[in-house]
Amino acid sequence: MPPRTVDVEARREQIGRAAIEIFARDGLQGAAVDDIADAAGLSKGSIYRYFADKEALFHAAFEMVQRQLLGECERAMAGQARAWDQLTAAVTVIVTGLQRHIALFPLTLEFWAAASAGPSRERLQSVMAGMYREYRELVMALLRQGQVEGDLSPDLDVEATAAWLVGALDGLMLQHWFDPGVDPAVGASRMLGTLRQGSATAS
Repeated sequence: MPPRTVDVEARREQIGRAAIEIFARDGLQGAAVDDIADAAGLSKGSIYRYFADKEALFHAAFEMVQRQLLGECERAMAGQARAWDQLTAAVTVIVTGLQRHIALFPLTLEFWAAASAGPSRERLQSVMAGMYREYRELVMALLRQGQVEGDLSPDLDVEATAAWLVGALDGLMLQHWFDPGVDPAVGASRMLGTLRQGSATAS
């Protein structure tokens, strides 16, 4: 009988989903590769065939969460014709998606902490920089198209506004994590309303 062919990407995805579950439950330091292997239904040795160490698993789990969120954004944006409506849809998806998976938010906090010190600092900072760049570029493209379509003032500083909006969403989710009484969906809606009103006034 020929040896069974393993779909490498599917297996990495399987392990990544298990890693998200265990890291969200136990944190980076507390998570054990044995537990991730059990959650994935694999042996510990199988895990190391796909990931060099626990840090590589953590990296993969974080990127998987971000890819899922970006995929949801793209699907929501596809249903909107105008750039401003696409931006509104994307922000709504990000906030509601993070609220829905609020148990995973500590992954972000742990990733920030790991990127601030230690032997993996440069590598993890590079990952964070790339992620934030991707979000900013998405927002900048939508803001520029909104200017072309006449929904936003041509005088709007697109780069600064994109950085502010991405940072503000992070801040809202952080506040919601510590204080569930802070509703990030309401805050995000009001931020967008302020942006739209301020840009319209400037035009």
